[in-house]
Amino acid sequence: MKALDMLYFYLSPSTLLPNLPKSRGELSPNYLTGEYAWILQTYLVLKEKNVPCELVSKFPDKGIVVVHRSHIPKDYRPNNATLLVCVQADYSLHWWAQAHVVQNKAALKRNLIWSLRHLFPPTRDTYIRHWPQPNLVPRSSERGNRFENLAFFGTELNMDPYLRSNEWLGHIKNLGLNWLPKFDPKTWHDYNDVDCIVAVRSFSEKPKSWKPPTKLFNAWLAGAPIIVEPYSAYFEERRSENDFCVSKDPAELVDWVQKLKTSPTLREKFVNAGRSRVKDCSVDTIAQTWIDTLNGTWLPLLDKWQESPVHRNLFFLRAFLGNCFSI
Repeated sequence: MKALDMLYFYLSPSTLLPNLPKSRGELSPNYLTGEYAWILQTYLVLKEKNVPCELVSKFPDKGIVVVHRSHIPKDYRPNNATLLVCVQADYSLHWWAQAHVVQNKAALKRNLIWSLRHLFPPTRDTYIRHWPQPNLVPRSSERGNRFENLAFFGTELNMDPYLRSNEWLGHIKNLGLNWLPKFDPKTWHDYNDVDCIVAVRSFSEKPKSWKPPTKLFNAWLAGAPIIVEPYSAYFEERRSENDFCVSKDPAELVDWVQKLKTSPTLREKFVNAGRSRVKDCSVDTIAQTWIDTLNGTWLPLLDKWQESPVHRNLFFLRAFLGNCFSI
């Protein structure tokens, strides 16, 4: 990579702290919030892959700068030598970013509609899988065919209220199972004693086109079946009906739990299907997607941005219209 085209990962001065982790393996729960999970983690992985890049707390004057959406100042505008790559995460697009990274493929279509990119084409959005949980401990092979422990991974606020109800707890007890929700971030990497993951944020039909399928990736890597709610990110990743179980309501959730408990063969189908997908969501595969996007999309876009005033003017017109009219 030319010095002019240096790759930067930006963290705000308040988050670019001294003594940050030096490798992905050192990432603790304190460093798994959005900006760290996307920016710091990606920087650490690409650095280990010998990609020339730098972690900064000041926007560079030239090159490619990758920034979490929440860290882009409202008044920031890319100059004639800088390509701004916005990691959109759970947020809306940023009008002044020439490129976006999205964590759900549905966001690609949404961005296209909202940003008039069919009229002003000099922008690029790319779906890149979210990194799986660092230091993930898979389900212990010593558990064999045991099916006893069901778990939810995440904050209690992000778990459907039904999973706290006496009705759900009663079903679990009657089936002779244990409900072990893991609300503490310090436990989110540990699937050692988990026989099935219940990944239901909400049974609401409200679209969740911004959320990533990370819980699915973690389940595949952990070697345990997973029951998910029907939102787009999961279906975008589906290659087989055995990749995951889908529950659209509490009754269907209980039905899946009963089926899995009574059929080791069914459980094995889901585990084997997940095992066949591990490579797709591995750190190496995701890192290669970043590298391919850098070389195949962002560097050519930066060259065009630097060399073409017409290209820049069209982009600035679109951004201006978007900001003015919230199109």
